[in-house]
Amino acid sequence: RFRTSDAVAGAILMLSALAVYARPMGAEIDESRPGVTGAGVQLAGQAFGTTWSVKFRSPPADPATLQTEIETELERIQNAFSHWRPGSETAQFNSSQTTLELEYSSELIDLVTFARQLSTATEGAFDITVGPLVDAWGYGPSGPKTQPPAQEEIDRILQFTGWQKLHVEPRFHSLRKDEPRLQIDLGALLQGYAADRIADRLNQVGVTECLIEVGGELRARGSWRVALDDPRDPSRHLLTFDLTDAALATSGTYRQSPSGGLQTRHIISPTTGRPIVTPWRLCAVIRPTGLEADGWATALLASDPDKTRNIANREGVAALLVDDAGTVTVSDAGEPLFSAKPSTKK
Repeated sequence: RFRTSDAVAGAILMLSALAVYARPMGAEIDESRPGVTGAGVQLAGQAFGTTWSVKFRSPPADPATLQTEIETELERIQNAFSHWRPGSETAQFNSSQTTLELEYSSELIDLVTFARQLSTATEGAFDITVGPLVDAWGYGPSGPKTQPPAQEEIDRILQFTGWQKLHVEPRFHSLRKDEPRLQIDLGALLQGYAADRIADRLNQVGVTECLIEVGGELRARGSWRVALDDPRDPSRHLLTFDLTDAALATSGTYRQSPSGGLQTRHIISPTTGRPIVTPWRLCAVIRPTGLEADGWATALLASDPDKTRNIANREGVAALLVDDAGTVTVSDAGEPLFSAKPSTKK
């Protein structure tokens, strides 16, 4: 067992130092138009290749300081865990060409542990080791592609992917891979996780009511009226409802193509190495934390469509799914939370 700094120094990925993490958004959520009233100061900025904002009903004592602290924390998360950042722990793990056990921060270990739990629950449909495949289809650091990868390239990458080739040892804060070329991509978790970290900071300074948004993922303290876009017509709201002391995240199969690239879905099947085939156009999840909501939204969308609702029910996940025909399916835990009347954008 070696420390990361000893084992992988000098083996960092040669990515641009200016690259920022970007994950194509799923469904867009409009949390301001359908009735979020009484909001006072709003802080906002950019991170993860997208935007973030915080709405307050009562102005905080020192919004300028909070703005700086939030920006600092978001930058720290990207520098620590985005595989787009060459100095991140994730990039160091990806570039290490060893099957020895390496020590990492407890924060990274917790994120990977949760990702493996999602993999187990979805029978491997959720898999953070498919980053090279995601990149091959134009959603990674190498940029958009005009042609799909050849089957030979897909088969080659599939040889060194697979969540069961990734091992976590929480007692020693260590990770190990069976295949030296194995890589991890935490993109399906980081925006929700960032919302949680912002919520923790605001709690420390006594903020009791706020709505945090990072790339469309929401974390609410207090009760806020929010909306889900209709995936068949994003100019309209599918429904509005109250989000109370919880997180809401979405994942979708529309608006997914990178600018100038292939017209494909951004969630890649770890089995076929190709974009997922599913009737679901939108999956929305409510969970206590942004990390859970963000991860489960992607995990359920990537799951076998015939098992999606059963998985959500078995795991107690509040989920709402919309298929190509516009039919809405809600899990048992989601019935009381997604209770609302259809709404039209104004």
